[in-house]
Amino acid sequence: MKLKTILSRHAASRLEHQARILRRALRDHHRRELMTINAIEKRARGLRLYAAWQRKLPAATPPRDAWTWQAAEGRSLDTASVA
Repeated sequence: MKLKTILSRHAASRLEHQARILRRALRDHHRRELMTINAIEKRARGLRLYAAWQRKLPAATPPRDAWTWQAAEGRSLDTASVA
């Protein structure tokens, strides 16, 4: 009876050790994978910013809504003239 107890304790200990090793390996794998994904996303953001910076576009004019263009033309900004 004592031999069965010793063998079962040994087997349980070995299984727990293997489980810890596998959990650690999986955790490290996930960490490496996330680091790779983050590096790729960071690179993509940098390339997008670089591409936007490289484009020589004329200065963008802000969108002109009804209030802005009426004020620019000297029209009254009361609600009766807009409707």
